[in-house]
Amino acid sequence: MSAQPPKRPSIFASIFGQATSPPKNTKYTLANLSSLYQQLNRVVLVNDRNKDMVVESLRTIAELIIWGDKNEPAIFEYFLEKNMLSIFWRILAQERTPPSVKQQLLQTLSILISNIEAGPSVYFILSNNHINELICHAFDLSDEEIRDHYVSLLKAIAVRLDKHTVQFFIGEGRADAAPPPPPTYGTAAPSTAPPPAAAPPRADTSAQS
Repeated sequence: MSAQPPKRPSIFASIFGQATSPPKNTKYTLANLSSLYQQLNRVVLVNDRNKDMVVESLRTIAELIIWGDKNEPAIFEYFLEKNMLSIFWRILAQERTPPSVKQQLLQTLSILISNIEAGPSVYFILSNNHINELICHAFDLSDEEIRDHYVSLLKAIAVRLDKHTVQFFIGEGRADAAPPPPPTYGTAAPSTAPPPAAAPPRADTSAQS
C-alpha cells in the first residue's frame, strides 16, 4: 500500500501555527468578537501590565475575522459596524504603546488585508481613513521587527490596489494636476528620492560691453 501524500496545512496553520482548521467552538463566534471589542475598548492606556492581553486580543481578532469572512458574514459586518480600526489607531497613537503591541497591530492588519476575500471586504477596509493614518504613523523603523512588519503591511496593501482601491491612497488636488504620491510611497521610501537638482549658475550681466 503506497503512502499517502502529507495533508496540505490549512490557512490557519500557516498563519497562526495551528495544526488543523479551527473547530466551530466558542472562539469563532460573534459573541467572542464582541467580547474582544469590549475588552480593547475599555483599554484607556496600553502599558506593561496589559500589553500581553492587548497583543493576544489583536492576534485573535485577526484569526476570527479571516474565519468569519469565509464562514460567517455577521462577524465581518460587526468588525465594520464597530469600526474596530479606530481602536487600532487609538492604541497605536498613544505615545507609550509598547513595541510588542505595535508589532502585533501591524501584523494583524497585514494578515487581514492579505487573507480576506477580494471584493467588498477589501474595499471596506482600505476605504477606512484610519488605514492612511496607520500608514503615515511615525513608527520607530530602527526597530527591526517593527520595520519588517511595516514593510509587510505596505506590500499587503500594494497587492490589493486596483482601479477601485487606489483612490483611497491618492491625495486630492486639481483635476488637471499630477496627483501627489500616496502615503505608502512618501512614508516608506523617503531615503530613495533623488536629491534636488542644483540650480544652473546665473550668467554675469554686470560687465559692460
